[in-house]
Amino acid sequence: NSEPVLHFSDPAPVLLSLADMTDTDLVTLACSQAGSHVFDALLISSSISEKQRKKILRKLKGHYVQLACSKCGSRVLDRIWNAATLAGKQEMAEELAARERELQSHLFGHHIVRNFALTHFLKRRGDWEEHQLAENKRRKLFAELLED
Repeated sequence: NSEPVLHFSDPAPVLLSLADMTDTDLVTLACSQAGSHVFDALLISSSISEKQRKKILRKLKGHYVQLACSKCGSRVLDRIWNAATLAGKQEMAEELAARERELQSHLFGHHIVRNFALTHFLKRRGDWEEHQLAENKRRKLFAELLED
């Protein structure tokens, strides 16, 4: 559990540091074992607003393929995907699907192709969207059950 990393009354100093990092440095962080836990905490911390989270995660856009081809980066990408809205997933899928063949033949990338159903995204977009919406609803219900 990585919650303690960003679990203090004021996560502002850590958030400001992350927000000040360049895209390249954030990608490097996400692709490192220790850094990937910072992203876990960023995604699950209740003391971080959605706006603050998006400000940092937005910088990873354009680097999804690089993340997908990294052991730790692909884990971070998976976590971001699981927390994303349908629009967020579509944006990620667009970027990744453009290099689907390359990812398919990569050691870590092929997991992303499978987990994000990129082939389905390319061939049957409507079905893919329905599946993602259903998956998001299922995750939300499950999270609510765990809270009770």
